[in-house]
Amino acid sequence: YLTKDAGRLQRVIFTVCGISFIGMAFIGYIVARLSGRKMKRIVWLVRSFQEGNFQKRIRFSGNDEFVHIADAFNVMAANIQGLINSVYVQGIQKKQAELEALQAQINPHFLYNTLSTISSLANLGETAKVTEMVQGLSRFYRLTLNQGNVFTPLENELMQVETYLDIQRVKYAGAFSVHFDVDPELLQVQVMKLILQPFVENTFKHAWFGESIAIVIKGKRQGDNLELKVIDNGIGMRPETVQRLLIGPSQSGGYGVKNVDERIKLRYGDKYGIRIASIYGGGTTVQIVLPVSPGELPAME
Repeated sequence: YLTKDAGRLQRVIFTVCGISFIGMAFIGYIVARLSGRKMKRIVWLVRSFQEGNFQKRIRFSGNDEFVHIADAFNVMAANIQGLINSVYVQGIQKKQAELEALQAQINPHFLYNTLSTISSLANLGETAKVTEMVQGLSRFYRLTLNQGNVFTPLENELMQVETYLDIQRVKYAGAFSVHFDVDPELLQVQVMKLILQPFVENTFKHAWFGESIAIVIKGKRQGDNLELKVIDNGIGMRPETVQRLLIGPSQSGGYGVKNVDERIKLRYGDKYGIRIASIYGGGTTVQIVLPVSPGELPAME
């Protein structure tokens, strides 16, 4: 009788232990699965942070350690994103201020020189030439202001160069010639204003020697970029002079290669800007490379 009861008790004990083991294993599996899911989401969030995406957040229900870890990550991401936005906004404001400062150097320079010429012509009694130059100056600054916009169609930029040349024709008559070779399909492409006229003006100021000078202005597509060139047959420059123009500081009270190059690089990045090829005694070519939105470029054949 005792042996029979002991065997029954043994079977009951084994059954209870087996059921308990299965129950505990099932509970452990459920807990591990839920914890694994939370851990995967935390790892996913960390990887997002590594990729620079601080906008993602995770939320867990309950009050366990994973909830505290997730809350700490969310607070850290919000702080980092706020710092990045602050630095980004400050960078944009700095660039805008630099652009405005560089732009401000351009406008007074040409105005001063032209008004000086107008004053001289008025003293000589050349009223017709004074009227022509004043009208040209008015058109030039209307295009310069461009209703406050930084960008303008290439057609307007070329028109501004033409207006500048009209003013110079009053002074120099037929002593110079200018030829435009610009792809008509590019005329409506948006470019930064005042990127061609400064180089044409530099040709008159620094490149002209002898009795006449010829200038060629070209515009064509170069891959996904726009390439503009101002070519003259003037006196040219030595290599060290070209290097100094490209890396030297902008001159106060005036503008030039460095000024325009800075404006382009501040707006588009260091891979764009100005390149100069010049031979002393053989002329100068200024190349301006700008990015263009794909929709603005004509389809390549």
